[in-house]
Amino acid sequence: MTGPLLLVAIVLNGVWATEASWVTGAAATEAGWRGVAFAMFCAVVAFALHFAFYLMKLEGAGDAKLMMGISAMLGLRLMLEMTAWRYLLLFPYAIITITVRGRWGNFAAALRWTIGGFLGRDMGERPEPTYMPFGPLIALSYPLALATPWLDYFAK
Repeated sequence: MTGPLLLVAIVLNGVWATEASWVTGAAATEAGWRGVAFAMFCAVVAFALHFAFYLMKLEGAGDAKLMMGISAMLGLRLMLEMTAWRYLLLFPYAIITITVRGRWGNFAAALRWTIGGFLGRDMGERPEPTYMPFGPLIALSYPLALATPWLDYFAK
């Protein structure tokens, strides 16, 4: 699903840039290629950011690929604001998810294991992680990012 999204985003950016061009012919074609290049640049920036989150185990590989497609389709500003909203909403979302699933005991064991490992202690086998799907957070972060143009304040 994320591969076709990325491909469609790149193609559409090329088409939109061509149609938005005030000129025709070779100049319009050049504008189209600039649109393709911009979409690819946005995808690369999103990859760099979200691959780092993936390596830190803050999100899954599918979430990182989805944010690449979103960045290519919607641009860097919206992707960055969506990412900020997603991580702001993560804490209350985690509390709700852990409570609904009844995993507070597991959470405490995992926290003890993590802190003990950080302090250099042998904590034995790692407790089973509690996975949380990020899809709902990504979906909720889109309208919030549209409603709150945080990055526009820095552009003034």
